[in-house]
Parts: sequence; C-alpha cells; structure tokens
Amino acid sequence: MTETTTSVFELQGLHVDFETPDGEVNAVKGVSLNIQPGECIGVVGESGSGKSQSFLAAMGLLAANGRASGSIKFRGEEILGLPRKQLNQIRGARMTMIFQDPLTSLTPHKRVGEQLLEVLALHKDMRGEIAIKHCVNWLDRVRLPDAARRMRQYPHELSGGMRQRVMIAMAMLCDPELLIADEPTTALDVTVQAQVLDLMNELKDETGAAIALITHDMGVVARMCDRIYVMAQGEYVEANSADNIFYNPEHDYTKMLLSSMPRLDKPGQILGVDAQIKARSERVLEVRDVKVHFPVRVGGGVFPKIKPLRAVDGVSFDLADGETLGVVGESGCGKSTLARAILRLVPVKAGQISWIGSNLLDLDKKAMRERRKDLQIVFKTR
Repeated sequence: MTETTTSVFELQGLHVDFETPDGEVNAVKGVSLNIQPGECIGVVGESGSGKSQSFLAAMGLLAANGRASGSIKFRGEEILGLPRKQLNQIRGARMTMIFQDPLTSLTPHKRVGEQLLEVLALHKDMRGEIAIKHCVNWLDRVRLPDAARRMRQYPHELSGGMRQRVMIAMAMLCDPELLIADEPTTALDVTVQAQVLDLMNELKDETGAAIALITHDMGVVARMCDRIYVMAQGEYVEANSADNIFYNPEHDYTKMLLSSMPRLDKPGQILGVDAQIKARSERVLEVRDVKVHFPVRVGGGVFPKIKPLRAVDGVSFDLADGETLGVVGESGCGKSTLARAILRLVPVKAGQISWIGSNLLDLDKKAMRERRKDLQIVFKTR
C-alpha cells in the first residue's frame, strides 16, 4: 500500500502566497509532509515562519488575499480547492483544529454550551440530553472546573486558560481522525498544560487519531512528537525523528532553536552572563505584607452574605537595583493582582509598597500618576 493511501494527511509541494500593497508575500514555499494514523508530528519555528498557514490552507481558512497551490490530501482525497459543502463534511468532524487565540475563535454572544452543542448537532446529529452530557463530559476531561455551570456562561466570563480548554473540548467532541493543534497550551499553566498534553496523547492512543502540533515550544514537542519538521522563512529546513532533532541536529537554524531553550542542567547557559552579574545592595522596591481582598456575595436572597476573597494575602519581597524578580504560580493564585496592587490599579487593603523610599500607598491620585512614569506594566494579551 502506498504512503498516499495510508497517510491521514499529506502535503505535497504546498505554496501559500498573499497579495499585499507591498507586493506578493510567499508565506509557504513548496513544503511537503505526511502524518500516519496514531502519529504526532510537530512543526516548530519562530513566529512568522509560516507554520500555521499550511494547516489553515487545509482547513480552507486562508485570508481573502491568500492563495494556496500544490496538493493537500486527507485520507488520500484531494481537499485543496474542495467546495465548501464537501469540505464542511470533513473539517470540524474528521479533521479539527485547536486555534491559538480562543477569545477570537469563540462566538462572544453565544453561551459555551450553545457552541459545543452546535458542533454535535451539525456533525453527529446529536441533540438533547445525550448531547449535553457528552459536552459536559469533555469539559470535565479537559479539567474545566464546575463544567455544567460553564455550559451556561459566555466566553468573556471565563479566564484565558478556561477558554482554551473549551476550545480543546470543542475540537475533540467528534473524535477526529486528525487533530491540528496550533499552540494549544499557550494560555495554560504548566500543570494544566501537562494534563492537556496527556489528554491529547490519550485521544491518539484510544482512537488512532493523528496529531499535528504547531508550536514554538521545543519542550512541548519533546514531550509529544514522534517526528519534527523545523520551519524557517516558509520552508522546512530539517525533518527527522524527535530523538535525532534533539540529540543530533543538522541544520544551523535547528541548533539555534535548541540553544535558546533554558537548560536546568546548565544554569550558566540560561542567562549567559550569570558570572558577570554583580549583586547590588540598593533596594528600589520594597513590598511588605501587602493584602488585596475583594468582596464576594455568597448565597442569594434579600440579605446575601459578603465574604472577602483573599487574592493577595500578606506578600512581602524586595527588588534591588539591576535585579530581575520572577513571580510564578498557577492561574488565579494572585500574580497579576499583586502587580496591579504595586501600581495601585486595584485597592490595597493593607501593607506597604515603597519605591525608592517613597510609600506609594500614601500618594494621592495625581502624585501616583506621576510616579507611574517610572513604573510600567506590560499586560498579557489573553
């Protein structure tokens, strides 16, 4: 039996070009790959290398100014240029995609449950109580807390990580033969990321589904992938087994990607200048026993109880001149609230925050606005 008939998914000489005001952009330049049943392949590279465009072309989701040529086959059937009605019988059911940004992928004016149930009704003709139970079961499997209640919520009511888990559940509802995962764990904590990757592995093992993992995270592909395609400037510069890519890379670009990975066994390599950094004694930021509590209504009725949600509860640290401090933890542990408290973007219940000897909590609004010229924050996108 030939590779074409056994492959779940195959690209041959695929080109993706975009017409722009500045001329034609060649995003993908004649790439070829194949994915076998039960196999996980990784496509890795920097942002803008063309990783996602190959698979968006397969899903028929290129931008209006995009044009694909070459060959894209699913189960031996040519799907490039397939009429939308026929393509809809494949995508969303037999071939699904987990998109990178769930906030723009989910419909904002529809409840989560409505969007999940729509997939089952369209592709499996499954409705009613059995469909609801199937959706809740998948939300439970992707570790979404209180899954039944989430079915009644809108996307904006969920955190970025929760929305991503909804997207993963939606992609898995119909037990697809090919799961295309475009940065599927970007918004998730490392602990939840591990659970989601394990879940994708379970799906692969149980159903024989193939997985295409698009990512820049070399750690994720090391955990998941059988084979890896390394992409740079629209081309695959190296394709090999995961072991060969990590232990015997051939292309300079692959070596550069691997050298940029943090190495716990070589701490000097992580920072590169560890030995040159000199400790400085001057403390520029002092945080002492900072507390941020939010009032939360508990129970219903005319006189509901108000209890404090202790988002930050007595945190202290110092930051010296020239020093970098990392605050890490799972979603909801209070990291971002602590940062906002330092800039007084949320009310601080107690504590002291001193910037170069000045207590920020004593400043009025005008003085604090002036002080924020020295204290900047880069907000997360999700």
